[in-house]
Amino acid sequence: EGLKEAREQLVAFVAAWWLPSLIAFVLLYTLVVALSLPLALVMTLTSGFLFGPVVGALASVTGATLGSTIAFLACRTAFGDFVARRAGPAINKLAEGFRKDAFSYLFTLRIIPLAPLLLVNVGAGLCGVTLRTFVTASFIGMLPGAGAMKEQLKQVDDRDLDRTAAIIQSMTPAERANSKIINASPRVP
Repeated sequence: EGLKEAREQLVAFVAAWWLPSLIAFVLLYTLVVALSLPLALVMTLTSGFLFGPVVGALASVTGATLGSTIAFLACRTAFGDFVARRAGPAINKLAEGFRKDAFSYLFTLRIIPLAPLLLVNVGAGLCGVTLRTFVTASFIGMLPGAGAMKEQLKQVDDRDLDRTAAIIQSMTPAERANSKIINASPRVP
């Protein structure tokens, strides 16, 4: 009951303040991804409920791409050396793929999330991938996953809301952070 009521209130608020709500959502999603917070699944699901499947998917992918770009650019600064040391040998595995064909490799990592989102962002930043290649491959590569998630949301009815909330709440923070669905949205989105 509580989740349904909260959803109705949020939907009403968004209907009244559509553009500011959309901008705020994209900015919040950007922050979540830039800081690598394990909330991307919740954000992606929320975008579908609030903005519908198409606009929600585009908002999720835009926020995920902007947040990923912030992390990517941060790795090109002195901060990158610190991150590279902490990431260890996993970066070396990514580096080879980026050197061979950065666009195709990044696109593949976005469409089929084989590595954590932050690791991909850091790896691309440290391996000299161009900003244009990074943004383009990320955005295009994340679209199918966000779109697929939005299609699934169309089939969710009110009875499923409580079950969905229970599943998300039952996940540990580590499970949320490592979830293919969570990181798909956002590694999507």
